[in-house]
Amino acid sequence: MTTGSDIEADAVSTRSDIPRSTAAIVAELGTTTGCIEVSTATDTREAAQQLARSAVEARLVAGAQIVGPVESVFWHLGEFGVGQEWRLSLKTHISRFKELEAHLLEHHPWSNPEVSAVPIVAGSDGYLDWIRRMTDVDSDE
Repeated sequence: MTTGSDIEADAVSTRSDIPRSTAAIVAELGTTTGCIEVSTATDTREAAQQLARSAVEARLVAGAQIVGPVESVFWHLGEFGVGQEWRLSLKTHISRFKELEAHLLEHHPWSNPEVSAVPIVAGSDGYLDWIRRMTDVDSDE
């Protein structure tokens, strides 16, 4: 059985230039749902809406929420910055992450946007089933 300290030790010893599969990462985190929440942000509400819509229409995500504007404080290109952004929270199945990541990177207005994912470690059965069904490319829903 893998413990939290084992995962931390593995993370420290893992080289960052060797890509790991998203399924392996989620397995290490201990999720059993297979569902994840992917985050990104844009500088306008319209750009966020366009990304959300295109990801849902492509069945890469079951749904998306847009929150904003939110205040961001960051370092970028060696400079300190503060600005407003629109945050997207996209719900999907881990099997769709790589396709979703590619879609977001291709259609995002920024050249190096945030695309991060966290596991949904628990949720209501109906909600998790909905995410799985909506992102299943073979689903007829």
